[in-house]
Amino acid sequence: MLQQQGIELGTLLSDFKKDTDPIFAQLMKQLSTSKSAEVRKRIIRAIKAPYSAGALAFLGKRIKDANPEVSILVFKQLLATGTEITAFSSKEARMLVITEGITSPHKEVRLACIEFLKPTILSKPEDLSYIFKLIDTRLAFTNQYFARSPSLLILAILEILPNEIELAHFLGGIIEKLRRIAA
Repeated sequence: MLQQQGIELGTLLSDFKKDTDPIFAQLMKQLSTSKSAEVRKRIIRAIKAPYSAGALAFLGKRIKDANPEVSILVFKQLLATGTEITAFSSKEARMLVITEGITSPHKEVRLACIEFLKPTILSKPEDLSYIFKLIDTRLAFTNQYFARSPSLLILAILEILPNEIELAHFLGGIIEKLRRIAA
């Protein structure tokens, strides 16, 4: 995921300041390079919140882990620590986390992603489109990689909504906003 952003492991590691804890730097290196899913999971459990931007970058990279248990653990750790999608530093980083989570081939990862997104989406129940404001929507609609993001976000929102009445209100709000945009 980070490589798609043009961020290589070496860049992430070199971005650490000289006063960064060498143990943390070594853990992040192991998180990125270890072939053992158990090692990656132990490191994820060991990283304590509140997460730094660097820690979130490394955790975000594990959302697309080869082992779905690692990806699920990342979402569960973020949720358990009260970390919301807004903690990721840029709109593009947030969009990548959401897209990778929702498009995972593993249903459990997709469900974990949706659980992670619930607090953010439901924090503004009067504006369920709030999640679109957190990402680079223009890029989501124009970039081929992200072309599915808007529809996937709507599916996630619909999954989160508690009942059909909320769905009707949500869809009515979207239609009204589209009319304003078109005018």
